[in-house]
Order: sequence, then C-alpha cells, then structure tokens
Amino acid sequence: MEEAPVRKHLYAASASLAAIVFVIASGIPTARAQNDPASRALRYLQSQQSAASGGLPAGFSKYDASEFYAIGAAAAGYDPKALAAGS
Repeated sequence: MEEAPVRKHLYAASASLAAIVFVIASGIPTARAQNDPASRALRYLQSQQSAASGGLPAGFSKYDASEFYAIGAAAAGYDPKALAAGS
C-alpha cells in the first residue's frame, strides 16, 4: 500500500524536473556571430580574398609591401625599427 503514494511523489518529481529542464533549455541564447568593428573588418577581408591563392585583388590596398613587412615583423616579435634592408 505504500507504493501508491511513492509513485505519486515520483511522478510529481519527474514532472517538476521536466519543467525545470524545459525552462532552463528555452532560456539558453542561441549562438550569434560577433558584430563588433574588428569582426566586420575580418568578414570584409574574407569576402575580398581570392579562393585560389588566398591573396587580395590587385589595387586592393594603397599600402606598400614594406609597410606590410613591418607589421608582420612586429607581429612576429621583431622590432621593426631595428630591421634594415638585407638584414
């Protein structure tokens, strides 16, 4: 005779747990792409990039190759001011 009240409590606990799980799961936000300026700039560069070579189209930038070299050297940990031609 003790089983009937236990089953009622078990059903009530199961229903409560299911409701809690549903509320938690429905409150989880979906993943979204970042929309800050840096992310937009990267998406723009990616849209301009050549699928064949990975490069950017001719005339894309007004910067000289030496400026890109200085930026790349700094990113690699070298002091661009200490670098000279042929070094």
